[in-house]
Amino acid sequence: MSEDESEKLVLTRKGSLEELPNRWISERYKLSYLGFVGFFLVYSMRVNMSVAIVDMVNTTVSASNNSDSCPLRTNETSTNNGGEFNWSSGQESLVLSAFFYGYMFSQFLGGYSATRLGGKWVYGFGVLLPGLLTLLTPPVAYVGVWYLIALRAVMGFCEGVTYPSFSVLQGLWVPSAERSLLWSVATSGGLFGNVVTQPFVGYLCSLPLWRGWPLGFYITGFLTLLWFGVWVYVAYDTPAKHPRISIAERNLILENTRVERKIPPVPWMEIFTSRAWIALFPAHFACLWVTFGIMTCLPLYLSNVQNFDIAANGTISALPWVCNFLFTIFAGFMSDWIRARGFMTTTWVRKMNQFISTFFPGLFLLLAGFAGCNSVLAVSYIVLAMSFAGFSTNAVLNNHLDISHLYSGIIFGVDNTGGAASGVVAPLVVGALTSSDPTSAVAWQHVFYVFAAVSWFGGAWFIALGTGEPQPWGAEQLEEVKPLLIPGPVNDKLSDSDDQEH
Repeated sequence: MSEDESEKLVLTRKGSLEELPNRWISERYKLSYLGFVGFFLVYSMRVNMSVAIVDMVNTTVSASNNSDSCPLRTNETSTNNGGEFNWSSGQESLVLSAFFYGYMFSQFLGGYSATRLGGKWVYGFGVLLPGLLTLLTPPVAYVGVWYLIALRAVMGFCEGVTYPSFSVLQGLWVPSAERSLLWSVATSGGLFGNVVTQPFVGYLCSLPLWRGWPLGFYITGFLTLLWFGVWVYVAYDTPAKHPRISIAERNLILENTRVERKIPPVPWMEIFTSRAWIALFPAHFACLWVTFGIMTCLPLYLSNVQNFDIAANGTISALPWVCNFLFTIFAGFMSDWIRARGFMTTTWVRKMNQFISTFFPGLFLLLAGFAGCNSVLAVSYIVLAMSFAGFSTNAVLNNHLDISHLYSGIIFGVDNTGGAASGVVAPLVVGALTSSDPTSAVAWQHVFYVFAAVSWFGGAWFIALGTGEPQPWGAEQLEEVKPLLIPGPVNDKLSDSDDQEH
Protein backbone atom coordinates (compact mmCIF):
# COMPACT_ATOMS: atom_id res chain seq x y z
CA MET A 1 0.00 0.00 0.00
CA SER A 2 1.35 3.41 -0.95
CA GLU A 3 1.95 6.14 1.59
CA ASP A 4 -0.88 8.25 0.10
CA GLU A 5 -3.32 5.34 0.33
CA SER A 6 -2.34 4.68 3.93
CA GLU A 7 -2.88 8.34 4.78
CA LYS A 8 -6.29 8.28 3.16
CA LEU A 9 -7.32 5.19 5.14
CA VAL A 10 -6.10 6.69 8.38
CA LEU A 11 -8.02 9.87 7.69
CA THR A 12 -11.13 7.83 7.00
CA ARG A 13 -10.68 5.89 10.20
CA LYS A 14 -10.38 9.13 12.13
CA GLY A 15 -13.74 10.19 10.80
CA SER A 16 -12.99 12.49 7.86
CA LEU A 17 -16.14 11.84 5.85
CA GLU A 18 -14.73 13.87 2.97
CA GLU A 19 -12.27 11.02 2.33
CA LEU A 20 -15.06 8.48 1.66
CA PRO A 21 -15.21 7.88 -2.12
CA ASN A 22 -18.33 8.78 -4.11
CA ARG A 23 -20.55 9.39 -1.10
CA TRP A 24 -22.49 12.09 -2.96
CA ILE A 25 -23.73 9.51 -5.50
CA SER A 26 -24.10 6.62 -3.05
CA GLU A 27 -27.44 4.88 -2.61
CA ARG A 28 -27.97 6.30 0.89
CA TYR A 29 -27.45 9.82 -0.48
CA LYS A 30 -29.79 9.12 -3.42
CA LEU A 31 -32.44 8.13 -0.89
CA SER A 32 -31.99 11.48 0.87
CA TYR A 33 -32.14 13.34 -2.45
CA LEU A 34 -35.44 11.64 -3.31
CA GLY A 35 -36.63 12.40 0.20
CA PHE A 36 -35.77 16.05 -0.45
CA VAL A 37 -37.98 16.08 -3.58
CA GLY A 38 -40.74 14.18 -1.77
CA PHE A 39 -40.81 16.66 1.10
CA PHE A 40 -40.63 19.49 -1.43
CA LEU A 41 -43.84 18.19 -3.00
CA VAL A 42 -45.72 17.50 0.23
CA TYR A 43 -44.98 21.02 1.49
CA SER A 44 -45.94 22.47 -1.89
CA MET A 45 -49.29 20.71 -1.67
CA ARG A 46 -49.67 21.88 1.92
CA VAL A 47 -48.87 25.59 1.50
CA ASN A 48 -50.26 26.40 -1.93
CA MET A 49 -53.65 26.91 -0.32
CA SER A 50 -52.21 29.57 2.04
CA VAL A 51 -51.41 31.80 -0.95
CA ALA A 52 -54.18 30.70 -3.32
CA ILE A 53 -56.93 31.40 -0.78
CA VAL A 54 -56.03 35.10 -0.84
CA ASP A 55 -57.07 35.09 -4.51
CA MET A 56 -59.92 32.60 -4.19
CA VAL A 57 -61.99 34.48 -1.61
CA ASN A 58 -63.85 37.66 -2.53
CA THR A 59 -62.71 40.12 0.12
CA THR A 60 -62.66 43.89 0.11
CA VAL A 61 -60.14 45.91 2.11
CA SER A 62 -61.30 49.47 2.61
CA ALA A 63 -59.46 52.52 3.82
CA SER A 64 -60.41 52.96 7.44
CA ASN A 65 -60.21 55.64 10.07
CA ASN A 66 -59.16 52.95 12.53
CA SER A 67 -55.74 54.02 13.80
CA ASP A 68 -54.78 50.36 14.28
CA SER A 69 -55.00 49.64 10.55
CA CYS A 70 -52.14 50.30 8.15
CA PRO A 71 -52.66 52.62 5.15
CA LEU A 72 -53.30 51.14 1.72
CA ARG A 73 -50.41 51.01 -0.71
CA THR A 74 -52.35 52.91 -3.41
CA ASN A 75 -54.34 56.13 -3.59
CA GLU A 76 -57.54 54.10 -3.88
CA THR A 77 -60.03 53.95 -1.03
CA SER A 78 -60.32 50.18 -1.28
CA THR A 79 -58.87 47.09 -2.93
CA ASN A 80 -60.82 44.02 -4.03
CA ASN A 81 -59.13 40.82 -5.19
CA GLY A 82 -62.21 39.76 -7.20
CA GLY A 83 -62.20 36.25 -5.75
CA GLU A 84 -65.09 34.01 -6.73
CA PHE A 85 -65.87 32.39 -3.36
CA ASN A 86 -67.90 34.23 -0.73
CA TRP A 87 -66.57 32.45 2.33
CA SER A 88 -66.76 33.83 5.84
CA SER A 89 -63.58 34.41 7.85
CA GLY A 90 -64.49 31.36 9.94
CA GLN A 91 -64.78 29.16 6.85
CA GLU A 92 -61.51 30.59 5.56
CA SER A 93 -59.76 29.62 8.82
CA LEU A 94 -61.22 26.11 8.62
CA VAL A 95 -59.96 25.66 5.06
CA LEU A 96 -56.46 26.63 6.22
CA SER A 97 -56.47 24.45 9.34
CA ALA A 98 -58.41 21.44 7.95
CA PHE A 99 -55.21 19.89 6.61
CA PHE A 100 -53.82 19.57 10.13
CA TYR A 101 -57.00 17.93 11.49
CA GLY A 102 -56.18 14.94 9.33
CA TYR A 103 -52.42 15.31 9.56
CA MET A 104 -52.22 14.86 13.31
CA PHE A 105 -54.17 11.58 13.32
CA SER A 106 -51.86 9.61 11.00
CA GLN A 107 -48.50 10.39 12.61
CA PHE A 108 -48.41 7.32 14.83
CA LEU A 109 -49.81 5.18 12.01
CA GLY A 110 -46.95 6.28 9.76
CA GLY A 111 -44.24 5.47 12.28
CA TYR A 112 -45.75 2.17 13.40
CA SER A 113 -46.55 0.84 9.93
CA ALA A 114 -43.13 1.83 8.57
CA THR A 115 -41.40 0.15 11.51
CA ARG A 116 -43.36 -3.07 10.97
CA LEU A 117 -43.79 -3.11 7.18
CA GLY A 118 -40.96 -0.95 5.85
CA GLY A 119 -40.78 2.72 4.94
CA LYS A 120 -40.62 2.61 1.14
CA TRP A 121 -44.30 2.15 0.39
CA VAL A 122 -45.58 4.05 3.41
CA TYR A 123 -43.58 7.14 2.47
CA GLY A 124 -44.26 6.68 -1.25
CA PHE A 125 -48.04 6.54 -0.88
CA GLY A 126 -47.84 9.33 1.69
CA VAL A 127 -46.67 11.55 -1.16
CA LEU A 128 -48.72 10.05 -4.01
CA LEU A 129 -52.20 10.09 -2.45
CA PRO A 130 -52.07 13.79 -1.45
CA GLY A 131 -50.94 14.47 -5.02
CA LEU A 132 -54.07 12.85 -6.40
CA LEU A 133 -56.24 14.80 -3.96
CA THR A 134 -54.44 18.01 -4.92
CA LEU A 135 -55.51 17.45 -8.52
CA LEU A 136 -59.12 17.25 -7.28
CA THR A 137 -58.91 20.42 -5.18
CA PRO A 138 -60.15 23.00 -7.75
CA PRO A 139 -63.27 21.06 -8.86
CA VAL A 140 -64.12 20.19 -5.25
CA ALA A 141 -63.82 23.86 -4.25
CA TYR A 142 -66.51 24.70 -6.79
CA VAL A 143 -68.77 22.00 -5.34
CA GLY A 144 -68.73 23.61 -1.90
CA VAL A 145 -66.52 24.85 0.89
CA TRP A 146 -67.39 22.02 3.28
CA TYR A 147 -66.40 19.44 0.68
CA LEU A 148 -63.12 21.29 0.28
CA ILE A 149 -62.55 21.27 4.04
CA ALA A 150 -63.17 17.50 4.10
CA LEU A 151 -60.79 16.94 1.18
CA ARG A 152 -58.03 18.95 2.87
CA ALA A 153 -58.49 16.91 6.06
CA VAL A 154 -58.19 13.61 4.15
CA MET A 155 -55.18 14.99 2.32
CA GLY A 156 -53.54 15.84 5.64
CA PHE A 157 -54.25 12.35 6.94
CA CYS A 158 -52.51 10.78 3.92
CA GLU A 159 -49.55 13.14 4.15
CA GLY A 160 -49.11 12.69 7.89
CA VAL A 161 -47.24 9.41 7.47
CA THR A 162 -44.34 10.96 5.54
CA TYR A 163 -42.05 12.27 8.29
CA PRO A 164 -42.36 9.26 10.63
CA SER A 165 -41.88 6.75 7.80
CA PHE A 166 -38.87 8.57 6.40
CA SER A 167 -37.40 8.65 9.88
CA VAL A 168 -37.57 4.85 9.86
CA LEU A 169 -35.77 4.74 6.51
CA GLN A 170 -33.07 7.06 7.85
CA GLY A 171 -32.52 4.80 10.84
CA LEU A 172 -31.95 1.84 8.50
CA TRP A 173 -29.88 3.59 5.86
CA VAL A 174 -27.82 6.34 7.50
CA PRO A 175 -24.73 5.85 9.71
CA SER A 176 -24.74 7.85 12.92
CA ALA A 177 -21.88 10.10 11.75
CA GLU A 178 -23.98 11.31 8.78
CA ARG A 179 -27.32 11.46 10.55
CA SER A 180 -27.64 15.23 11.07
CA LEU A 181 -26.51 16.08 7.55
CA LEU A 182 -28.68 13.63 5.63
CA TRP A 183 -31.74 14.29 7.79
CA SER A 184 -31.25 18.00 7.10
CA VAL A 185 -30.78 17.40 3.38
CA ALA A 186 -33.99 15.38 3.09
CA THR A 187 -36.29 17.42 5.33
CA SER A 188 -35.04 20.75 3.98
CA GLY A 189 -36.95 19.82 0.84
CA GLY A 190 -40.05 20.96 2.72
CA LEU A 191 -38.47 24.35 3.36
CA PHE A 192 -37.44 24.61 -0.27
CA GLY A 193 -41.02 23.72 -1.21
CA ASN A 194 -42.12 26.79 0.73
CA VAL A 195 -39.47 28.91 -0.98
CA VAL A 196 -40.55 27.94 -4.49
CA THR A 197 -44.27 27.35 -4.09
CA GLN A 198 -45.41 30.57 -2.46
CA PRO A 199 -44.04 33.03 -5.05
CA PHE A 200 -44.86 30.61 -7.87
CA VAL A 201 -48.49 30.27 -6.78
CA GLY A 202 -48.65 34.04 -6.29
CA TYR A 203 -47.52 34.47 -9.89
CA LEU A 204 -49.96 31.85 -11.19
CA CYS A 205 -52.82 33.60 -9.38
CA SER A 206 -52.11 36.73 -11.43
CA LEU A 207 -52.58 34.86 -14.73
CA PRO A 208 -55.92 34.91 -16.58
CA LEU A 209 -55.78 31.21 -17.53
CA TRP A 210 -58.45 29.31 -15.54
CA ARG A 211 -58.51 32.30 -13.17
CA GLY A 212 -54.93 31.51 -12.19
CA TRP A 213 -55.27 29.91 -8.74
CA PRO A 214 -56.16 26.33 -9.91
CA LEU A 215 -52.88 26.06 -11.85
CA GLY A 216 -50.77 25.59 -8.73
CA PHE A 217 -52.82 22.59 -7.66
CA TYR A 218 -52.70 20.95 -11.09
CA ILE A 219 -48.94 21.42 -11.56
CA THR A 220 -48.03 20.15 -8.09
CA GLY A 221 -50.29 17.12 -8.39
CA PHE A 222 -48.82 16.16 -11.77
CA LEU A 223 -45.23 16.45 -10.50
CA THR A 224 -46.12 14.09 -7.66
CA LEU A 225 -47.07 11.38 -10.15
CA LEU A 226 -43.67 11.69 -11.84
CA TRP A 227 -41.84 11.56 -8.51
CA PHE A 228 -43.65 8.40 -7.44
CA GLY A 229 -42.44 6.52 -10.53
CA VAL A 230 -38.81 7.38 -9.73
CA TRP A 231 -39.25 6.56 -6.03
CA VAL A 232 -40.58 3.06 -6.74
CA TYR A 233 -37.52 2.29 -8.88
CA VAL A 234 -34.79 3.82 -6.68
CA ALA A 235 -35.93 3.39 -3.05
CA TYR A 236 -35.80 0.21 -0.96
CA ASP A 237 -36.64 -0.54 2.67
CA THR A 238 -33.13 -1.63 3.66
CA PRO A 239 -29.67 -1.81 2.09
CA ALA A 240 -29.91 -5.61 2.16
CA LYS A 241 -32.94 -5.50 -0.16
CA HIS A 242 -31.40 -3.09 -2.68
CA PRO A 243 -30.40 -4.98 -5.87
CA ARG A 244 -28.03 -2.31 -7.20
CA ILE A 245 -26.14 -1.19 -4.10
CA SER A 246 -22.44 -2.00 -4.01
CA ILE A 247 -21.28 -4.61 -1.54
CA ALA A 248 -18.88 -2.09 -0.03
CA GLU A 249 -21.59 0.48 0.69
CA ARG A 250 -24.01 -2.13 1.97
CA ASN A 251 -21.43 -3.42 4.43
CA LEU A 252 -20.47 0.11 5.39
CA ILE A 253 -24.09 0.92 6.32
CA LEU A 254 -24.67 -2.35 8.16
CA GLU A 255 -21.44 -1.95 10.14
CA ASN A 256 -22.43 1.56 11.23
CA THR A 257 -26.14 1.17 11.99
CA ARG A 258 -26.42 -2.17 13.81
CA VAL A 259 -29.95 -2.74 12.59
CA GLU A 260 -31.77 -5.55 14.33
CA ARG A 261 -33.59 -7.91 11.99
CA LYS A 262 -36.54 -8.49 14.33
CA ILE A 263 -38.31 -5.57 15.97
CA PRO A 264 -39.11 -6.37 19.61
CA PRO A 265 -42.40 -5.26 21.23
CA VAL A 266 -42.63 -1.51 21.67
CA PRO A 267 -41.88 -0.55 25.30
CA TRP A 268 -44.70 1.98 25.56
CA MET A 269 -44.55 2.51 29.31
CA GLU A 270 -40.77 2.98 29.31
CA ILE A 271 -41.00 5.48 26.46
CA PHE A 272 -43.80 7.61 27.92
CA THR A 273 -42.29 7.71 31.40
CA SER A 274 -38.73 8.46 30.31
CA ARG A 275 -37.27 11.91 30.86
CA ALA A 276 -36.02 11.94 27.26
CA TRP A 277 -39.52 11.71 25.80
CA ILE A 278 -41.08 14.04 28.40
CA ALA A 279 -38.51 16.64 27.36
CA LEU A 280 -39.10 16.08 23.65
CA PHE A 281 -42.89 16.13 23.29
CA PRO A 282 -43.69 19.71 24.48
CA ALA A 283 -40.59 21.07 22.75
CA HIS A 284 -41.67 19.43 19.48
CA PHE A 285 -45.14 20.98 19.82
CA ALA A 286 -43.71 24.46 20.45
CA CYS A 287 -41.32 24.18 17.51
CA LEU A 288 -44.06 23.28 15.05
CA TRP A 289 -46.42 25.92 16.49
CA VAL A 290 -44.09 28.62 15.21
CA THR A 291 -43.36 26.85 11.92
CA PHE A 292 -46.95 25.96 11.00
CA GLY A 293 -48.35 29.22 12.38
CA ILE A 294 -46.08 31.40 10.26
CA MET A 295 -46.45 29.13 7.26
CA THR A 296 -50.24 29.23 7.37
CA CYS A 297 -50.95 32.77 8.53
CA LEU A 298 -48.14 34.92 7.12
CA PRO A 299 -49.90 35.44 3.75
CA LEU A 300 -53.00 36.67 5.62
CA TYR A 301 -50.88 39.07 7.68
CA LEU A 302 -49.19 40.45 4.57
CA SER A 303 -52.53 40.86 2.80
CA ASN A 304 -54.75 42.12 5.63
CA VAL A 305 -52.29 44.23 7.64
CA GLN A 306 -49.47 45.23 5.30
CA ASN A 307 -51.78 45.37 2.23
CA PHE A 308 -49.48 43.61 -0.26
CA ASP A 309 -51.06 42.41 -3.52
CA ILE A 310 -51.17 38.70 -4.37
CA ALA A 311 -47.96 38.58 -6.45
CA ALA A 312 -45.90 40.48 -3.87
CA ASN A 313 -47.54 38.45 -1.10
CA GLY A 314 -46.30 35.16 -2.55
CA THR A 315 -42.77 36.44 -3.04
CA ILE A 316 -42.47 37.97 0.43
CA SER A 317 -44.02 34.91 2.09
CA ALA A 318 -41.19 32.84 0.60
CA LEU A 319 -38.36 34.97 2.00
CA PRO A 320 -38.41 33.47 5.52
CA TRP A 321 -38.18 29.97 4.07
CA VAL A 322 -35.26 30.82 1.78
CA CYS A 323 -33.21 31.75 4.82
CA ASN A 324 -34.67 28.91 6.90
CA PHE A 325 -33.52 26.45 4.22
CA LEU A 326 -29.97 27.85 4.17
CA PHE A 327 -29.70 27.90 7.96
CA THR A 328 -30.99 24.31 8.16
CA ILE A 329 -28.30 23.00 5.81
CA PHE A 330 -25.62 25.00 7.64
CA ALA A 331 -26.80 23.66 11.00
CA GLY A 332 -26.63 20.08 9.69
CA PHE A 333 -23.03 20.45 8.52
CA MET A 334 -22.03 22.26 11.71
CA SER A 335 -23.67 19.71 14.02
CA ASP A 336 -22.05 16.69 12.38
CA TRP A 337 -18.68 18.47 12.28
CA ILE A 338 -18.81 19.29 16.00
CA ARG A 339 -19.97 15.81 17.00
CA ALA A 340 -17.52 13.90 14.80
CA ARG A 341 -14.58 15.82 16.26
CA GLY A 342 -15.73 15.42 19.83
CA PHE A 343 -16.02 19.13 20.59
CA MET A 344 -19.45 18.58 22.14
CA THR A 345 -21.57 15.60 23.10
CA THR A 346 -24.74 14.95 21.14
CA THR A 347 -26.78 16.22 24.09
CA TRP A 348 -25.07 19.61 24.12
CA VAL A 349 -25.20 19.94 20.34
CA ARG A 350 -28.97 19.41 20.46
CA LYS A 351 -29.39 21.88 23.35
CA MET A 352 -27.23 24.49 21.61
CA ASN A 353 -29.33 24.18 18.46
CA GLN A 354 -32.52 24.29 20.52
CA PHE A 355 -31.46 27.54 22.17
CA ILE A 356 -30.64 29.12 18.81
CA SER A 357 -33.87 27.89 17.21
CA THR A 358 -36.17 29.19 19.98
CA PHE A 359 -34.64 32.21 21.72
CA PHE A 360 -33.82 34.19 18.58
CA PRO A 361 -37.10 33.44 16.74
CA GLY A 362 -39.05 34.47 19.85
CA LEU A 363 -37.07 37.71 20.10
CA PHE A 364 -37.52 38.67 16.45
CA LEU A 365 -41.23 37.79 16.40
CA LEU A 366 -41.67 40.05 19.42
CA LEU A 367 -39.92 42.84 17.52
CA ALA A 368 -42.09 42.18 14.44
CA GLY A 369 -45.13 42.95 16.57
CA PHE A 370 -43.64 46.29 17.60
CA ALA A 371 -42.80 47.14 13.96
CA GLY A 372 -46.46 47.95 13.33
CA CYS A 373 -47.06 49.31 9.82
CA ASN A 374 -43.36 49.52 8.95
CA SER A 375 -43.55 46.67 6.45
CA VAL A 376 -39.82 46.57 5.72
CA LEU A 377 -38.96 46.22 9.40
CA ALA A 378 -41.77 43.76 10.13
CA VAL A 379 -40.85 41.47 7.22
CA SER A 380 -37.14 41.67 8.11
CA TYR A 381 -37.82 40.56 11.68
CA ILE A 382 -40.00 37.66 10.52
CA VAL A 383 -37.30 36.57 8.05
CA LEU A 384 -34.69 36.63 10.83
CA ALA A 385 -37.00 34.70 13.15
CA MET A 386 -37.55 31.87 10.69
CA SER A 387 -33.88 31.84 9.69
CA PHE A 388 -32.78 30.91 13.20
CA ALA A 389 -35.73 28.53 13.49
CA GLY A 390 -33.91 26.42 10.89
CA PHE A 391 -31.63 25.13 13.64
CA SER A 392 -34.59 23.16 15.05
CA THR A 393 -34.06 20.45 12.42
CA ASN A 394 -30.87 19.58 14.28
CA ALA A 395 -32.42 19.99 17.72
CA VAL A 396 -35.77 18.50 18.74
CA LEU A 397 -36.70 17.44 15.19
CA ASN A 398 -33.68 15.13 15.09
CA ASN A 399 -33.60 14.07 18.73
CA HIS A 400 -35.86 11.03 18.26
CA LEU A 401 -33.06 9.38 16.27
CA ASP A 402 -30.63 10.08 19.12
CA ILE A 403 -32.62 8.49 21.90
CA SER A 404 -33.69 5.39 19.92
CA HIS A 405 -33.07 4.76 16.24
CA LEU A 406 -34.99 1.47 16.54
CA TYR A 407 -38.23 3.19 17.61
CA SER A 408 -37.48 6.57 16.02
CA GLY A 409 -40.41 6.38 13.61
CA ILE A 410 -42.87 5.55 16.38
CA ILE A 411 -41.53 8.28 18.68
CA PHE A 412 -41.57 10.82 15.88
CA GLY A 413 -45.10 9.79 14.97
CA VAL A 414 -46.35 10.30 18.52
CA ASP A 415 -44.52 13.63 18.89
CA ASN A 416 -45.61 14.87 15.50
CA THR A 417 -49.22 14.11 16.40
CA GLY A 418 -48.93 16.74 19.10
CA GLY A 419 -46.90 18.94 16.80
CA ALA A 420 -49.52 18.71 14.08
CA ALA A 421 -52.16 19.75 16.59
CA SER A 422 -50.34 23.08 16.72
CA GLY A 423 -51.19 23.48 13.04
CA VAL A 424 -54.86 23.31 14.05
CA VAL A 425 -54.61 25.46 17.16
CA ALA A 426 -52.31 28.23 15.87
CA PRO A 427 -54.64 29.43 13.06
CA LEU A 428 -57.60 29.29 15.45
CA VAL A 429 -55.70 31.41 17.98
CA VAL A 430 -54.80 33.86 15.22
CA GLY A 431 -58.44 33.97 14.16
CA ALA A 432 -59.63 34.57 17.72
CA LEU A 433 -57.10 37.36 18.37
CA THR A 434 -57.88 39.12 15.07
CA SER A 435 -61.62 38.38 14.81
CA SER A 436 -62.73 41.90 15.72
CA ASP A 437 -60.53 43.45 13.02
CA PRO A 438 -58.25 41.26 10.83
CA THR A 439 -56.54 44.42 9.55
CA SER A 440 -55.48 45.66 13.00
CA ALA A 441 -51.72 45.86 13.52
CA VAL A 442 -52.29 45.87 17.28
CA ALA A 443 -54.26 42.60 17.10
CA TRP A 444 -51.43 40.98 15.15
CA GLN A 445 -48.98 42.33 17.71
CA HIS A 446 -50.77 40.10 20.25
CA VAL A 447 -50.40 37.18 17.81
CA PHE A 448 -46.64 37.66 17.74
CA TYR A 449 -46.57 37.87 21.56
CA VAL A 450 -48.17 34.44 21.78
CA PHE A 451 -45.83 32.95 19.18
CA ALA A 452 -42.78 34.31 21.00
CA ALA A 453 -43.96 32.93 24.36
CA VAL A 454 -44.57 29.45 22.90
CA SER A 455 -41.14 29.47 21.25
CA TRP A 456 -39.34 30.41 24.46
CA PHE A 457 -41.24 27.83 26.49
CA GLY A 458 -40.26 25.04 24.08
CA GLY A 459 -36.63 26.09 24.18
CA ALA A 460 -36.39 26.32 27.96
CA TRP A 461 -38.19 22.99 28.46
CA PHE A 462 -35.86 20.98 26.25
CA ILE A 463 -32.69 22.70 27.47
CA ALA A 464 -33.66 21.85 31.05
CA LEU A 465 -34.72 18.22 30.50
CA GLY A 466 -33.53 17.02 27.09
CA THR A 467 -30.80 14.50 26.26
CA GLY A 468 -29.09 13.17 23.17
CA GLU A 469 -28.06 9.85 24.75
CA PRO A 470 -29.52 6.49 23.62
CA GLN A 471 -32.10 5.27 26.11
CA PRO A 472 -32.02 1.86 27.80
CA TRP A 473 -35.43 0.94 26.36
CA GLY A 474 -34.20 1.75 22.83
CA ALA A 475 -32.73 -1.75 22.34
CA GLU A 476 -29.32 -2.06 20.68
CA GLN A 477 -27.84 1.37 20.02
CA LEU A 478 -24.68 3.02 18.83
CA GLU A 479 -23.27 4.26 22.11
CA GLU A 480 -21.62 7.34 20.60
CA VAL A 481 -21.02 9.12 17.34
CA LYS A 482 -18.06 7.26 15.88
CA PRO A 483 -16.13 7.72 12.64
CA LEU A 484 -17.47 5.56 9.85
CA LEU A 485 -16.06 2.06 10.20
CA ILE A 486 -14.87 0.73 6.86
CA PRO A 487 -15.54 -3.02 6.90
CA GLY A 488 -13.38 -5.73 5.39
CA PRO A 489 -9.73 -5.65 4.38
CA VAL A 490 -9.40 -1.93 5.04
CA ASN A 491 -9.93 -2.38 8.78
CA ASP A 492 -7.63 -5.39 8.84
CA LYS A 493 -4.82 -3.41 7.26
CA LEU A 494 -5.36 -0.54 9.62
CA SER A 495 -5.35 -2.87 12.59
CA ASP A 496 -2.09 -4.44 11.42
CA SER A 497 -0.49 -1.04 11.06
CA ASP A 498 -1.64 -0.10 14.57
CA ASP A 499 -0.16 -3.30 15.99
CA GLN A 500 3.15 -2.53 14.35
CA GLU A 501 3.13 1.00 15.77
CA HIS A 502 2.52 -0.27 19.29
